[in-house]
Amino acid sequence: MTPVRRRSRAGAALVLAAALCAAALGSAPAAAADTGPRGFDDEPLGSPPAACTAVGDVTVAAAEFGGSAAGNRAVRLSDQSSTVHTRFTCDGTAAAQKSVAFRLSLEQHDVALLVALGGAGASANGAWRFSLAPAAGSQILVRAYDGAAWHTVGHVNAAATAGAWTDVRLTATTSRAELAIAGAVIDTDVRASTATSLDDVTIGSSGTAPVGVVAYVDDLEVDGAVPTGAFAARTFAGEPTGAEPAGCTVVGDVQVTSATVGGRTGNAVRLNDQSESVHTRMTCGNAAAPEKTISFRYSVAQLDAGLVVAVLGGASTAPNGVWRLSLRALDAGGISVRAYDGSAWHQVGAVARPTSAWGTVRIAATTTAAQLEFDGTVLRTSVRAATATSLGGLLIGSSGTAPVGTNVLIDDLAFRTSLPASATTATRVEVIAPGGASVGQVLTDLPVARFQPAAGLTPADYTAEVVWGVGATGAATLSAPDAEGYVTISGSHTYSATGSAAIGATVTGPDGVPVTATREIFITPEDQVLIATSAPPNEIRFPDAVTLQNGNILVAYHEAAEHGAADGVIKVTESSDGGHTWSPPRVAVDIAYDARDPKLVALSDGTVILSYFVTQWTPSHAAHGPFTVRSTDHGATWSAPAAVDTQMSCSCGPSNGSRPTGAAFTHGPIVELANGDLLIPLYGDLPTDPRSRATVVRSTDGGLTWDAANESTIAVGTIAYQEPNLTVLPSGEIVALIRTTSSPVRAYLSRSFDDGQTWTTAVATDIPAQSHHQLLTSDGRVLLTYGDITRPNRPTSGIMIDDPSGSWDGLAATSTPIYDAGNSDQGNPSSVEIAPGEYLTLGYDVVAASLYGIFTTDADY
Repeated sequence: MTPVRRRSRAGAALVLAAALCAAALGSAPAAAADTGPRGFDDEPLGSPPAACTAVGDVTVAAAEFGGSAAGNRAVRLSDQSSTVHTRFTCDGTAAAQKSVAFRLSLEQHDVALLVALGGAGASANGAWRFSLAPAAGSQILVRAYDGAAWHTVGHVNAAATAGAWTDVRLTATTSRAELAIAGAVIDTDVRASTATSLDDVTIGSSGTAPVGVVAYVDDLEVDGAVPTGAFAARTFAGEPTGAEPAGCTVVGDVQVTSATVGGRTGNAVRLNDQSESVHTRMTCGNAAAPEKTISFRYSVAQLDAGLVVAVLGGASTAPNGVWRLSLRALDAGGISVRAYDGSAWHQVGAVARPTSAWGTVRIAATTTAAQLEFDGTVLRTSVRAATATSLGGLLIGSSGTAPVGTNVLIDDLAFRTSLPASATTATRVEVIAPGGASVGQVLTDLPVARFQPAAGLTPADYTAEVVWGVGATGAATLSAPDAEGYVTISGSHTYSATGSAAIGATVTGPDGVPVTATREIFITPEDQVLIATSAPPNEIRFPDAVTLQNGNILVAYHEAAEHGAADGVIKVTESSDGGHTWSPPRVAVDIAYDARDPKLVALSDGTVILSYFVTQWTPSHAAHGPFTVRSTDHGATWSAPAAVDTQMSCSCGPSNGSRPTGAAFTHGPIVELANGDLLIPLYGDLPTDPRSRATVVRSTDGGLTWDAANESTIAVGTIAYQEPNLTVLPSGEIVALIRTTSSPVRAYLSRSFDDGQTWTTAVATDIPAQSHHQLLTSDGRVLLTYGDITRPNRPTSGIMIDDPSGSWDGLAATSTPIYDAGNSDQGNPSSVEIAPGEYLTLGYDVVAASLYGIFTTDADY
C-alpha cells in the first residue's frame, strides 16, 4: 500500500460547517445489541461492513500493516468525490451512556474525519459530533460542534501516521463527552444537540464537498458501560458561583464564576490578581502517582504579570513543587514558557496565545521529565524545582505577591495517572541560538538548535523548520551528526523590528510528532560601535560614560579576569566624534586590590571625578569602601585616590557570611547641585542593619573631601536597598531610583526637595531594574537604562521618562530593548546624549571581551 501524501497545514482541511452539518447520520437497520471488539477478517473484501449503513466508498479491505497479523481486514473509508459525503453508520442499543472504541489508521488526511454519536431526540447531526482535522506533522486538531458552530476542544500528537494504528475511544453521556486519541484525552460538553439516550456511531469524511481522506477502522467496539476513570475532568458545573472551588485551597481572588466565552456560557474558576499584597493562587490536591497527565483549559483576559503552574510532589512538601512553570506574555503576542530549577528560571520555549476563546494545556510528567503541550505545540524539559518520588496535585497562580495584572479562567481540570503516547516518543530538541540580535543584522546559516536522532535513524528521517518568532518560521538546514551524535539545525533570517521574540526550531521525526524548542531572543537597535576590547584572560565590565566640557565622550570601565575574586584595573577611552571612533584605552586606576564600578561626573568647572569602590579578595574578603580620583585635563591624568567617609565603612560588625558588616559601595555617578555641593550615592550596611541601605554623602568643597557627618539615608528597611542612582531635575528636585531585593524584583523611587538632606519614603515602581543608569536629557526628561531581570540573561532595556517629577510606576510596559550579549553576565549600562534626541548606551560582552556602544534616538523609545 502506497501512502497518500498528507498536507501539513490544518488550514487546508478546515471543515465547512454548512457542508458538515447538512449530512444526516443516515438511517440504519433495526437496532442491534452493542458488541465487543469487532474485527472484519471474516467479511468479504470489497463489501460494505455488515449490519452498517454505508454511503460512498466504504468497503472491507486488507489491512496488513502497523503490526497487524497476516490476513487482517478493516473498514476502508475513502472520500475522493466532491458530490458524496462518504460515511458509515453502525447502529447500537439505546443507552444513557456509550463507549465507542476502535483502531484508526489515516492513509490520507487532507480533510477532517468525522466521528459522531446519534441519540433519541437528537438532531440530524447527532448528539455528539467531532471533527478530527489535520494539523502539523501527525497532529490532529479536534473540534466539537454545538449545533451552530465548531469549537476547538484540543490537539493530539502522534495520532495520524500512515501505516500505523492509533487507538480512539469516545465515551459519552447525554451531557458530557470524553475523546481519547493515542492516550491523549479531551473532555468537553460541546454537544451538537440534546438527546434522551445515545445509540448509533458514524465515522466519515467531513462533508460532501471536501475530498482527500482515506481511513482504516478496525476492532470497532460499542458498549453501554463507561470505562473506569472516565470523565476525570472537573468542569465546575453545579458549583455555586462566588464560592471557592470545592476541595481546593485558595489565596486571594479565586472563585467559581459563570462566564460567557466564545459564545458559550458555563461555570469556570476565575483567578484574578490585582493586589500588590497577595500572591493569588489555587492549589488542588490529587493522589500520589509516579507519573501524571494534568490538563486544563484556560482563557486569558489579562496576563500582564504572568501565570505560574506547578505540579506538586505526591509526598513532598517542597513549596515550589516538582515542576514549576512560568507563562509570561511576549512583545510579539506569544507566551514565554520558563521552568524553575529551585533557584533560577530557565527558558523552555515560546508558544502562541490561544487564537480561540479557550486554550488547552497538557502536562505529561514523570518525576524526572515533563512534556508540555500548549494547543498542540510540544515542549520538553528536565528542569525541575525539586526532586520527588511521586507527583500529586496542581498549583495555578499569579507570579508573586507584588505583580498585578493576571486574570484568567480555568476549566476542565483533569488528573490522570497515564501518559499519552507522544510523551515517550517525541524527539528532544535543544536550543543553541544566541539570546540577542540587532535590527537589520543578517543572520546567515545561524545554528539555532540541535537534536540526536533515535538509534538507527539519520538526519534524512527528520524534517525541521527554524522558528524566528511566534508564527514566523523559515527553512532549516540539517548537519551531519557530530562526534556526540547531535544534528545541528541552522537557518538564515533578518529581524526588522526591536522587541522580544522566540527563536528555535521545530523537529518532526518518523513518529510524526512536531516538537518545538525555543528561547527568547532580544532584538535591539541596529546601530552599534565597538569601543574597546581586552586581551585574554581579561574581560570588560561595569562601563560608565560622560560628556566632557570640551564635547568629547569619556568612558571608564573595569577590566579583570573574572566578575569577582580577581583584582582589576579601571581604564578609560574617549571619542571626539560622537562615539563613532575611540582612542586606545589607558589605565586610570591601578591599586593593590580590586577597583570596581567606575562612575564619572563632569563638573561645571571642567573637573572630572571618577568614583569607585575597593574590594579585597585575598587572603580574606574585605570591603574597603568608596574612593574618588580627579582629573583637570579631561581624563588624561588622574590624582591620587581620596576616600569617601561614610558611617557604613567600619568593617567592624559580625560577618554576613562573606565579609564583616559595616561596608559601603557605590554604583551611581556623583551629581552636582546648583549651590556647588556634590552628592555621591552609596549603599551598604551598618553593623546593626538587617538589610543594606541607600545613602548619600555630601561634599562641600568640590569633591576634595567627603565627611560621614554629611551623610543622609535615602532608604532602609526589611528589603535590601542597593545601587541608588540620582538625577537632579531642572526644578532642583532630586530623584533616586534604587535597586531592591523585593519579590519580584522592582526598583523603588525616593525624592528629595531640600538638596538631599531628607528623602521621601521609597515606593515601589513596576520597573524590574537592576544596575541601572539615569541620564537627564537636554529637554528635562530622563532616559533610564537598566538590566532587565524579567528577561533571560538580564539584557539592557531602556525607558524614556517624559515627566520625571511624576509617577514612575506603570512605565515598564514602555521599555525598549537596547542590548543583549547573550550571556548572563551583563546589564550595567550607561548613556550619554550625543545630540538632542540622540543617545549612546554602553553594553559589554564578557565572552567576546568587548565593550560596545549602541546608538538610539527618541524614535526608539
